Amino acid sequence: MRAVSPARSPDSIALVLASRSPRRAQLLRGAGFEPIQVTPYFQDPADPNEAFARTPNGPDAALHLAERKAESLPPELFTRYPDAVFLTSDTVGIAPDGQLVGTPESSDQALAMLRGLVGRRHVIATGVCLHQSDGTFESFVATAAVDLGPVDEDELQRYVASGQWAGKAGGYNLIERQTAGWPITVEGDPATVMGLPMDRLTPLLEQLGVPRIATHA
Repeated sequence: MRAVSPARSPDSIALVLASRSPRRAQLLRGAGFEPIQVTPYFQDPADPNEAFARTPNGPDAALHLAERKAESLPPELFTRYPDAVFLTSDTVGIAPDGQLVGTPESSDQALAMLRGLVGRRHVIATGVCLHQSDGTFESFVATAAVDLGPVDEDELQRYVASGQWAGKAGGYNLIERQTAGWPITVEGDPATVMGLPMDRLTPLLEQLGVPRIATHA
């Protein structure tokens, strides 16, 4: 891992978010940053357990995916944004049995994932890579423990039928499910569960000179 280079003039630093996730963009905007959002070139594996059969599991899987996304950024993107910080990220769940929990691709997968998490504690890991135009980068992984209390089968079935699980690691969005009354509590930074560990990320972006357009209480 290479070290972060010194911060440059704040007015000249763009933040490029290489992610399709609207939640990550919202988290950044909520902290006062204004990202330029682009589609990453590296696609997440359908089953992270198979993808990482020969590498360490656990939080390192999220870190590895974030770094792979950074490595896949095309040269023309650096040409288009010659003085920028490129942010890539990935979030995976770690089930109570140690298996990785990715993003479901079908309603059956979503239901199976949620059944395996209800009434138990699982861990969410989000890896982040900050890649600069000059080739330097810093990456890290943050974790948060999530306790999902009892949710009856009928509620799970209704939720899965609604399609709200789509595109969400573990098949759920923390704030949406808490608002819906699901018994979910978090030990750690809730933003880590939502896709970006803002408690740790915000000071790093400031160190790199990324301007905060506005702050939100």
